[in-house]
Amino acid sequence: MDPLEPGNRRDFLKLGALAGLGFGLSAIPSAEAKPDPAQVKRRAAADIGATRPRPAGNKPVWDLTTKAMEKIRVGIIGLNRGRAHVASCVATPFVEVVAVCDILDERAKAQAEVVRNKTGKMPAIYSGDENAWEKMVARDDIDVVYVATPWEWHKPMAIRAMELGKHAFLEVNCGLTVD
Repeated sequence: MDPLEPGNRRDFLKLGALAGLGFGLSAIPSAEAKPDPAQVKRRAAADIGATRPRPAGNKPVWDLTTKAMEKIRVGIIGLNRGRAHVASCVATPFVEVVAVCDILDERAKAQAEVVRNKTGKMPAIYSGDENAWEKMVARDDIDVVYVATPWEWHKPMAIRAMELGKHAFLEVNCGLTVD
């Protein structure tokens, strides 16, 4: 008898319960999933929460204050997933999309048109090769670089943006440790 037949709901429910049980049991970690003790970094209790010494001349940022910006000028790298960020930026009154960048010309041009249609201003377009982002990040009229690329590009793009004095917004963290 077919378990999906209307007259056989009891068998269908039993089958669903067994499938759920199977999925649930498969999530229980096994002894094989334990990390190799030789690879685990051990820390003394006194080291937990300890921070590295701050380099000379650097100050903590918890009491940092700065003058508010009237307009935040943004450059967005990665316009497949970044389409949502373009839409958010153009919908925010105090944000100006200054430049867009993607490896694909047509994607960059399409999002530049979205910006122009919503704001009346055409952003600069950077595209055509995987290093086009470097030219965009080097612009003096960008305050924030929004990185919406595959994860392996997040680190070099964010570091370069920060080296040039810009804020870097990333969709995912680019580091799991401070080392």
